Amino acid sequence: MGFGLFTGVLVLTEPVCLTVVGLSFLWVAWRLHTNSSAIKLIILSAFIAAVLPAIWVTRNRVVFGQMVFLRSGFGLELAKGILESEMALPFRNPEETRRYQKLGEVNYMKVRLAEAKLWVRQHPKAYLKKTTARMVGWWSGGKHIPIYWFYGKYRMAKRVLFALPGVGCIAGIILLFRRKNNAYAILAISIVAVYPVVYYLTHIDVRQRAPLEPFLVVLAVEAGITALRRLKLKRSR
Repeated sequence: MGFGLFTGVLVLTEPVCLTVVGLSFLWVAWRLHTNSSAIKLIILSAFIAAVLPAIWVTRNRVVFGQMVFLRSGFGLELAKGILESEMALPFRNPEETRRYQKLGEVNYMKVRLAEAKLWVRQHPKAYLKKTTARMVGWWSGGKHIPIYWFYGKYRMAKRVLFALPGVGCIAGIILLFRRKNNAYAILAISIVAVYPVVYYLTHIDVRQRAPLEPFLVVLAVEAGITALRRLKLKRSR
């Protein structure tokens, strides 16, 4: 029950985590599908996890007069990624501020989403190029995801440090497979593959990787410790 409540709060505050939550619930259910008591607890936890988001969606229906999921800003985020500029945002651009005030939040977001979709349809190659650049930037840094510590300095060192958790994560997943922990390896691959997708499609920022970073670091550290143990054992022979 506590896990369900925690999950509900997590999804409410950071909706992108819904993908990880869904994958985790499915993975646990798959692992314990022969245990009827465990399945009942999973269903109960999933129900509790859904309560808070359901309350928020109901609140949105009352306030806006129409169904709005947890967040309404996907179109705006997509537009920001297309323009690659903060000027796409209404609190940065006076013209967009006026449009926002005139249309209201929900209608403004719908218009921005429609405009972004139209641009993608008209410029599929350019959008694919931007998406690919974001995928690379998400894992390696660079101009699409600037690291502000020592801004303008030590660029290569910062990119290497930024990329290390991802590289270590891959090593950790390979280690899981080698240890025959295939189920855990599949879960790890699923989370790492699915979580960033929404950012690939919209825009990326260094802070967006923060929720995933501990997961990457744990796998990387385990791979590093294993490598050091093997090296130590090899030297002792």
